[in-house]
Amino acid sequence: MTVLTAQSLDALAPVRKHLLAVARRDAEQVLRAARAQAAARLDQARVDALALVEQGRQAGLELAAVSVARELARARREARGVVLAAQEEIRQQVREEARRAATGWSAGPEAERLRAALVARARAALGSDAQLRETPDGGVRGAAGSRRVDLSLATLVDRVLDERAQEVSRLWS
Repeated sequence: MTVLTAQSLDALAPVRKHLLAVARRDAEQVLRAARAQAAARLDQARVDALALVEQGRQAGLELAAVSVARELARARREARGVVLAAQEEIRQQVREEARRAATGWSAGPEAERLRAALVARARAALGSDAQLRETPDGGVRGAAGSRRVDLSLATLVDRVLDERAQEVSRLWS
């Protein structure tokens, strides 16, 4: 290794100074570029993070909308079930009340005329040799061979109500 003299070192001082200045300037440029690059990456990371947050928010809203729609559909089905059950209960009450009224009518002053009309109808349907019997509610059932007719008051009330189902439905329309 060679040792430089003090005079040589003094002569190199301007070169060292210049090299040091160039190195400092280059280091400052690299540092500025690194800071600018870091700031740009940080800005991009913020933009990306905001986009991810927005995507997550949108996905959450979509999931919530689906969940709300399902819950609303379930609630509507449940409400419809409650309404249908109430309507069926009303139908049954109307049916029972009509049956009671018919049975009451068969025990009233018109009972014999009602029975005669039912017997005539049964004989018209089955023939004069039909076997007829009175039902407990005041109606008539008959048979002739394999043919049968049910003119019990409960059956007649049920038929009338079934034929008039739309009119009964108007009670809640």
